[in-house]
Amino acid sequence: MVPVVYRIFDVKGSLLYIGSTNDFEARRSVHLASHQSPVAFPIQVCAHRWETTEYPDMASASAAERAAIRDEAPYLNRQHNPKRWRRVAGSWEPVADLYEMQRAPHPADVSA
Repeated sequence: MVPVVYRIFDVKGSLLYIGSTNDFEARRSVHLASHQSPVAFPIQVCAHRWETTEYPDMASASAAERAAIRDEAPYLNRQHNPKRWRRVAGSWEPVADLYEMQRAPHPADVSA
């Protein structure tokens, strides 16, 4: 098994989620089958494209995942994502209204 960082995009190309795993097919199956995570349903409904980048070991993949989440700020990642989420009294809350962020026009839809 090869460690990877994976990115999940919606149909418009918006980045939804970044993760890392050493068994991509199994992890993708969990995302698409699980109903226990608040992230699962949006991924099941919105995932259109998955991209992977291979790493030599899981430690490298995990470090790259954390950096990518921090830098790219996908909507559905809560950990390592201070641009979108903050921890308050033991639970996660959005920094801004996620519904409004998701309703904002995609750059490809905005006429110049």
